[in-house]
Amino acid sequence: AETALWDMPRMLFVFRLREAELASPVSQLQHLLEEVAEATVLFKPSIGPWLWPLHEPDVSAALLVCDALTDDEHWAMRIIRGFRILPPVHMAEQQKHIRAQYSASTTYVFAWSEVYVQGIWALLLVAIP
Repeated sequence: AETALWDMPRMLFVFRLREAELASPVSQLQHLLEEVAEATVLFKPSIGPWLWPLHEPDVSAALLVCDALTDDEHWAMRIIRGFRILPPVHMAEQQKHIRAQYSASTTYVFAWSEVYVQGIWALLLVAIP
């Protein structure tokens, strides 16, 4: 379907991957990347987003509600969790919603990004004497 993003023409494609017997989420993500890149190489825009997920505002609200559940925390803990020094209190609940709405691969990406940011904070502590 044809659409526009900030007055730039875009084509909307909806993909369904063939069943893959891939064990790990990393393998599944790599498979998805290869399939989408191969199918859209002629249509990839020179500027602007290339891929984005389709979901309704209710889905976004359900995923964000897990962050809102921490409103009873002390303000200092909210700041620490906001900078992702510590994981969110309801991270397991959020991951459950992400897995249900998207897939295990997307859950893996979200969890990996949390671990990555926490690792960056640890490196910062080691790097600054």
